[in-house]
Amino acid sequence: MGLNDEDRKTMVGLEMEKADRFLKQAGMMCEMEQWDMAANRYYYACFHAVQALFIHNELADSIMMVGVTDGSSLYGLQETFRDKLLP
Repeated sequence: MGLNDEDRKTMVGLEMEKADRFLKQAGMMCEMEQWDMAANRYYYACFHAVQALFIHNELADSIMMVGVTDGSSLYGLQETFRDKLLP
């Protein structure tokens, strides 16, 4: 992405704010016994937290490109973890 440190910190913060907001919404959905909506909010809370991790570690370009080019974000996640995060 070519982000400088300040922009990277800002983007990470924004992703984590979104993850936190979705996590709170998931809790509210659980209280209302809206299980499908709670699962959706938990999923996206995790998604945005992982996005923040990728941005922080300068891996966002590789995961975004794989997800867009082959249509499989799960495949992209597996490739990124295997190739860039695992020893």
